[in-house]
Amino acid sequence: MHVQMPAPTAEVSVVDAHGHVLPSQVLDSNSDTHAFTLEVQAKDVPPMGYAVLHVVPGKKAFQSDLQAHGLTLENANLRLTVDPDNGCITSLYDKKSHFETIAKGGCGNQLQAFKNKPAQYDAWNINPDAFKHPMPIDEVDSVKLVQRNGLRDIIEIKRHWHG
Repeated sequence: MHVQMPAPTAEVSVVDAHGHVLPSQVLDSNSDTHAFTLEVQAKDVPPMGYAVLHVVPGKKAFQSDLQAHGLTLENANLRLTVDPDNGCITSLYDKKSHFETIAKGGCGNQLQAFKNKPAQYDAWNINPDAFKHPMPIDEVDSVKLVQRNGLRDIIEIKRHWHG
């Protein structure tokens, strides 16, 4: 969302039509034009519809069910766990249906590379045998929680590959 305020302000908040403060964060601002680019978590917006939101001066606290405990992120619906040693998502648990989506010992975000040597037309022909020998990209440089703000928490996983 991009907004321009009539008067200068250091920070803004987003309020819905019922006066509830919505989770939001300023992504960019221009003090000369009083313009802000915002990320907003709007709730109950109908498909192909709209919601009335008000951007107001000042930073107001908002309610968020997002929690971070080390490398585990959790909200009312899901719990995600990342292994600090290898960067694998080892658990993605659906709390509503009580269902674990990652098999025990599995890696939910395993990156793989494949060597492909097509006989001709390498731009669009993929040799069917290319998928028989995956090369996992499993060397991890770092795994860390890099953003924590209640609107969006980010776990960054850096890997490298010696392909």
